[in-house]
Amino acid sequence: MANRIPTGTREEVYKRANHQCELCLSTHVDGIHHIIPRRKRIHRPETLILLCKRHHDLAHGPMQIHLQGGLQLYYKMKGYDDDEIRELMGGKYYLNEERMMDIVRLHFLKLYKNERMINFG
Repeated sequence: MANRIPTGTREEVYKRANHQCELCLSTHVDGIHHIIPRRKRIHRPETLILLCKRHHDLAHGPMQIHLQGGLQLYYKMKGYDDDEIRELMGGKYYLNEERMMDIVRLHFLKLYKNERMINFG
């Protein structure tokens, strides 16, 4: 199926998350959540997040817009301009950073920091 997460990408997300929910560190994970809607068929590791059942349920509701805003923040930190971010986000621009949930902001700051450490370490 063309909409499945490639095995290597799935393994990378689980490894990055240490097999824990990336928001609360619970070891009772429910699965990988697509921050950009699955129908867009975008499966880059930064667009995927491993979540416990509680956070996965929230991600399919009120938390989704915050996750999308967090992904935008991540791309801004990486130096992309607004047009590039819109393209990376599947054609949309979401929540502005000031309204983002702290738990989501911290996830993307950690993701960016860890990536920089790998690239410069």
